[in-house]
Amino acid sequence: MHRPRCISPAAVATKQQFMTAYFDDLEARASFARELQADGHGTEAMTLCCCYIDGLANFLYYDSDKSAFNFVRLLREHGQQSDLAKVCPLALTRWLEMNHTKLAPTARKLSTALGADCNRIMTDAELSSAITRVLTKQEASSLSSHTWRASLAFIAYTQLRVPSVHATGAANGVIVGSAGPSIPVRISFDTMNTALLAIIASLRELSVRSNKWFGHDKIF
Repeated sequence: MHRPRCISPAAVATKQQFMTAYFDDLEARASFARELQADGHGTEAMTLCCCYIDGLANFLYYDSDKSAFNFVRLLREHGQQSDLAKVCPLALTRWLEMNHTKLAPTARKLSTALGADCNRIMTDAELSSAITRVLTKQEASSLSSHTWRASLAFIAYTQLRVPSVHATGAANGVIVGSAGPSIPVRISFDTMNTALLAIIASLRELSVRSNKWFGHDKIF
């Protein structure tokens, strides 16, 4: 039986100093991205934000190789942006129709049944209720592992992160939703930069409180 390793107060203090310096630097980088945006370099500013969020997601969820899912999960769990926690069914149905041949008919069935509401901004609970109402249990079950793709955070991934990292840059923002009583949502640089700062603050708190980098010490 292995005895837990005893860490001296001095070692703890040194590690906490490194953590403070690391997260202070990240905050400075996020602030620099905002300066770039203000100076007219919106494409570069958006690219930096997306790359930092992507990297932090890989650090926090080190045991997952699902880049898109990790990006979305980090934004929703730590970004503190209520709009990014909302969903739009159209994002899900479009992705399935374009990328998942087997589920495309189910996606079309859902889209047709929802009509204009397919492009309405709603909550996870509302989407779940709609899926249950429209689809059979088997169809709903087949979609269960993909519903996160309805998230506005996933739209941020596909429309902002992907072109920023794999092309020559993204637009300054994307407008989502246009039907029903909901108001369309604009996911902008401000949205992403504010989320980034909230993520940095949250991961700093997690690291310092646990005295483990990102709560697990598997990265550093």
